Amino acid sequence: MEYFSIFTTVVAMGLSFFSLMSSMYANIFEQTKEIGILRAMGLSRGTVVKIYCYEAFVLVTSASIMGIFIGTAVGFTMTLQRVIFTQLPIGFTFPLGLTITVLVMAVFVAFFSSYGPARSVVNKSVVEIMRIIV
Repeated sequence: MEYFSIFTTVVAMGLSFFSLMSSMYANIFEQTKEIGILRAMGLSRGTVVKIYCYEAFVLVTSASIMGIFIGTAVGFTMTLQRVIFTQLPIGFTFPLGLTITVLVMAVFVAFFSSYGPARSVVNKSVVEIMRIIV
């Protein structure tokens, strides 16, 4: 059962990586004019990339925390229902190791999925960025 849980986690993290990468690419492509304005105002390339990395980090962290709370509530409720139906003392165990692993992987996924698209737009000159028609 432990291997199935690990396999499911790896598959889910892989799918979330590609989903987050495509949404961050679309978000950054839609905001190319804003990136051009930020660059024209004097922000460095690294600062603009950091902004989008921080955005992805905040989105992934908040979604992970909400998922932990909702998943814990659903798991606890399912455990209580099982206790009621089977009349057996079944304890609720929180998977702390798996939760920490998923949170750390989510941070890496957020960084790598936002760094590439942001770097591809920022590497262009300000004039090239402003000429892109969205």
